[in-house]
Amino acid sequence: MSSHLPVSIVVPCFRCAKTIKRAVASIAGQSMRPQEVILVDDGNDDDTPLVLQRLLAAYPAGWISVVTIAVNHGAATARNAGWAAAKGRYVAFLDADDTWHPEKLALQYNYMRARPALMLTGHGFIRADGDRVPWLPFTTEGVQGRTVKPWKVLLKNPFITPSIMVRADAPLRFPTGQRHMEDHFFLMQLALRGVSMSGIDRPLAAIHKHQYGQAGLSSNMNAMHRAELENLRKLQQAGDISQWTRYALGFYVKLKFIRRKFLVVLRKHTKTCR
Repeated sequence: MSSHLPVSIVVPCFRCAKTIKRAVASIAGQSMRPQEVILVDDGNDDDTPLVLQRLLAAYPAGWISVVTIAVNHGAATARNAGWAAAKGRYVAFLDADDTWHPEKLALQYNYMRARPALMLTGHGFIRADGDRVPWLPFTTEGVQGRTVKPWKVLLKNPFITPSIMVRADAPLRFPTGQRHMEDHFFLMQLALRGVSMSGIDRPLAAIHKHQYGQAGLSSNMNAMHRAELENLRKLQQAGDISQWTRYALGFYVKLKFIRRKFLVVLRKHTKTCR
């Protein structure tokens, strides 16, 4: 195993006793391990704290730490708490039910190190089938990236949170207490403030659930839709976008919501017909 990268990994943990071991194993299985892993116990009321303590004992002393929040406040607050405790120059985020490709950290860190002006990067992902991850073969050479323009971030969240690596000195944090679409709001604020971000052309994360209509917060599609509209309201209130832009984007958000609803119904119908 190569020397540790100056990267802190933050994993919000809430009722994840069945999946957190798999997530941490994907971090430990990196070709270059991060400096530290911070597991945030976000007010758990199940066996998750016990599993986190077992993970502490299962890996080298000091590599994993646990930050405890007494009352559950959601992933945004948990990520901020882990970020506040981070010692690395960069911070990367993984959800407790997802995993990473073994080359994720080395590839993403080297890309950012070669471009010191970059504040944040993200990358592609694949969908896993249970515990099986169908990684596609790819080379780690000749990695390309694309600059993410602010207008693209306003139209669509360009990165899932488990793909994000950000410099620890970024000027903003996730919106504390927000439980839906908090990652998109975080990225929109950064983009509108001129923060440089780039997308890497490799699928380096595996998502072990459907994006919409399944377990987790993403299953509450109505709440997600309301949160998207509220994000626009807050951006206008802060003077980041005009009222006209807010209304135009709001119409676009409604169209996306209708599409998501349709895809969920279609997926359920397809399963029924099998």
